[in-house]
Amino acid sequence: MKKVILIFALIIATVTSAMAQKTIDPAKGQEIFNAKVKFMQENLLLSAEQTEQFIPIYRKYIDGIRALKHPSRKAECKTVDESYNNVMAGINFKRSILDLQETAIKELKSVLNAQQLGKFINAERQMQDKIKGFKDKKKNGEKGKGKKQRQSQRPTEQQD
Repeated sequence: MKKVILIFALIIATVTSAMAQKTIDPAKGQEIFNAKVKFMQENLLLSAEQTEQFIPIYRKYIDGIRALKHPSRKAECKTVDESYNNVMAGINFKRSILDLQETAIKELKSVLNAQQLGKFINAERQMQDKIKGFKDKKKNGEKGKGKKQRQSQRPTEQQD
């Protein structure tokens, strides 16, 4: 009986810790959002007035992206229908992101000038690449080495 209780407690602890890792601390989430806003301010050269109008629109956009669930990809589909459904889930996910971007652009049209509006999606993509780079570094346990630096350190193959 003690073993059953111990195993049950261990399972609960494991599930709880796994679930806790998926959630973002609200303070950390706000810190990340503030960093994103700062990045956008610098890249789009936003005035104080523009920033004030930009933040609620951008918050809505980011919250919409965060609410989307990225479809899991099966490594190997056994049937054509599974493969089709897998591909369609990915397409629908991308379509949802495009819809959110379209809505944000429509709302930002009254806040940003032509150059800023044109740079918005590109700046967003640059920021996502930066975030991905940080996540990759953290995942790989590397400090201070960017992706390009790591690639240049790989041994080159010699051809005869």
